[in-house]
Amino acid sequence: MNNREHTTLSNRIKTRAPRGNVPDTIEVITDPDQLEAVENDAANYPGGKAFALVKPRSEAEIAAILQRYAKILPVGAQSSITGGATPDGEVVLSLARQDQILESGSEYVRAQAGLSLRMLRESLALEDKYYPPVPSYDGATVANMALLVHGSRL
Repeated sequence: MNNREHTTLSNRIKTRAPRGNVPDTIEVITDPDQLEAVENDAANYPGGKAFALVKPRSEAEIAAILQRYAKILPVGAQSSITGGATPDGEVVLSLARQDQILESGSEYVRAQAGLSLRMLRESLALEDKYYPPVPSYDGATVANMALLVHGSRL
């Protein structure tokens, strides 16, 4: 028998309370006509079916939605060409109302997940900065990633 040392890893996750307020009632859309609009992504994968649609305005509202439903599909522009943004019975969590730049520094931007790359580039251009990646569709959303911004003086 081999004598092995066992190492136990300890990970810590620090969290903060979600920003914003949760309204008294969260609007849950179940109208078939409105659901049909989110049941396909750019791939037009057949058979998409949404259980409901929610359009949160704040992080706190997103947190409340995540606690309420077990199956959720977050979507931005639904520009996926692989079928990845096609619902299969989930609640579709639209990030369309999450489209603001929250903070901008000399080398970074903190943006909400639903901000389109087009809007990001237009805002940065006003400050003589740019975001270098060039995706095939600039209507895609930033998906709440940390962004490095390159200005003309770098």
